Amino acid sequence: MDGKINDVLGGRGILSIAPNELSAPIELLMELTWKCNLKCVHCMMNAEYCPENEPEDGELTTEEIKGIIDRACELGVAHIDFSGGEPLLRKDIFEILEYSSKKGVEPCLLSNGTLITEEVAKKLKEVGVYKIELNLDGHTAELYDSFRGVKGAFDKTITAIKAVQKAGIPLRVNSMLCKPLYPYFEDIIEYAGQLGIVELCFVPLRIAGQTVENYDKLAYTPLEYAEMLPRITDIKIKMQEKYKMVILFLGDTDIGNYINPNSMFPSCGAGRLHCTIGADGSVRPCPAFPQEEEFIAGNIRERDIADIWQNAEIFKKLRNPNISGCDTCENKSCVGGCRVQSLWKYGDVMQGPEPYCEKVITKEMKKTLLG
Repeated sequence: MDGKINDVLGGRGILSIAPNELSAPIELLMELTWKCNLKCVHCMMNAEYCPENEPEDGELTTEEIKGIIDRACELGVAHIDFSGGEPLLRKDIFEILEYSSKKGVEPCLLSNGTLITEEVAKKLKEVGVYKIELNLDGHTAELYDSFRGVKGAFDKTITAIKAVQKAGIPLRVNSMLCKPLYPYFEDIIEYAGQLGIVELCFVPLRIAGQTVENYDKLAYTPLEYAEMLPRITDIKIKMQEKYKMVILFLGDTDIGNYINPNSMFPSCGAGRLHCTIGADGSVRPCPAFPQEEEFIAGNIRERDIADIWQNAEIFKKLRNPNISGCDTCENKSCVGGCRVQSLWKYGDVMQGPEPYCEKVITKEMKKTLLG
């Protein structure tokens, strides 16, 4: 086992994996609404298009959300990511964010940005938002709007980026690494650099929501992805030097040093380090997990979040270190990689390795080269 893991945990394994389970999540992601004012081709949530601030029956109320924040505070949760749908469609969003901030549970806002003006950004700063994540799926309006499904989305997003920067809120910008955007990889980074963005993450596709229907036109096979990595890495090195920004993507050797420097966490934190609370209070390992009974750990309207976290069968399963197919691998901190990818490949979250496993890809490339 990795020496760094031994140093951190006294040889007992990996943090959050049995027998080192956490009594509560480090982080929560709360999907505040099913509604969204965009129609993205890759939406994991299958959010319902709604350009107006209309509440949806069954969504958590303001008081229910405050109750979750209270409990998160008691359990020592470090921060909450507030997402949707589009969270800014909720009329109580500033009240929710301010409540979380005052409780000492740092609020991060995950937004498409189209509703963020200078006035909104200033308000987000005032209520204590510690970080915002926006998107940059293209460097032109034509490319971005086609990906996000609504004309004018690009211009509003750029307005949001500039407004957040002006307000002085730390900003991360995400871009999907997929077939329609890959040819413009360098252009997107160049544009981000010109905007003064300091953290840019190329997010891997997860098979969920709209991605299921659009998978073939969006996703690369693991072998195709591996063939792209050298070019992506070269561009990253060049652009990081030019603009002094942090650039992250799946398969990058630097990403582990950035987010997990001591290799003390599993590569996939779903149900191990964090979990997702849906707009109706249902709890599942992460946003990409299917909203099906088998993967629903419980509902905070019926059970305490600590009870769900500690006792739900799906969470117990995910914390088992014994991933079939990964038994002999020396990279113990991986713990099989992304469990959703494995679920779609094998039909089992406890089967491995995941399709984009570096060792599997290397093996396949060698087979291809040798004929």
